[in-house]
Amino acid sequence: MSRPPQKRARPPAATPSSSITAQFANLFEAFDAIGKEMRDYDEKRETVRLDLDRRAHPLPPSDSLSLMLRASLVRQVIKKSRDVQKQSKQAIFSVHRGDIDQAKNRLESAMKVHAELESLIQETPGLRHGSFSNAMEEYAEARIFLHFHETKSLLVPADLPQTNTDEYLGGLLDFTGELNRWAVIQATSRQVDDVKYARDCVDAVLSVMMELDLRNGQVRKKYDSLKYCLKNLEKVLYELSLGQDIGLNMNAEKAGEAIREPNDDE
Repeated sequence: MSRPPQKRARPPAATPSSSITAQFANLFEAFDAIGKEMRDYDEKRETVRLDLDRRAHPLPPSDSLSLMLRASLVRQVIKKSRDVQKQSKQAIFSVHRGDIDQAKNRLESAMKVHAELESLIQETPGLRHGSFSNAMEEYAEARIFLHFHETKSLLVPADLPQTNTDEYLGGLLDFTGELNRWAVIQATSRQVDDVKYARDCVDAVLSVMMELDLRNGQVRKKYDSLKYCLKNLEKVLYELSLGQDIGLNMNAEKAGEAIREPNDDE
């Protein structure tokens, strides 16, 4: 009989700086609850072997719901979920352009479509997986990005009751990619403090994510790319510092020329 594979030891997480912990205290507090939820799930899975991705909330059996009706429900969810995803994606573009009112209108439109699906998803939880879940990830990403743009703070799961844990985490990780693009735009206008804050924000997200025991899946894949986002922001800050040094040297040379002593010919 083959032995079950042993769990890999998780490397110790890096301790975030006290300033980052203070800046994003609500995020660290919320992730304590997320970590407990994931640990409870893992313990339950070891004894009951539930599969929340598919089996815990299956579609009703064919004897209670015809296959034709099931297919119709799936098509309905897919179609409307695309509308939620499209509006959310366009809201993100609006935030990048600085059109905040349009971004809010897009998200309101997304929520109107979500309201049409909410009762159906509650009655048949198996329909949540796939298109609807992907759309809610996009919605979470847009909401987090808009909130950051307005307040320079992050939303936590309690602020997004429409999403489940995986959808929130997926949206949060996708947000760091948009934050990276935002920081590059700020760098072009030499907004060093904004780039530093974006770096601290990604550092905070990386710190809290390292505390979670992530299962293999989309969230895990997105998490694996987070360190490259942080590395890119560090690179942008380094290049900005080089530009500042060059500017200081040029200013010093100009100042030296302005105060140089006149020669005999002048």
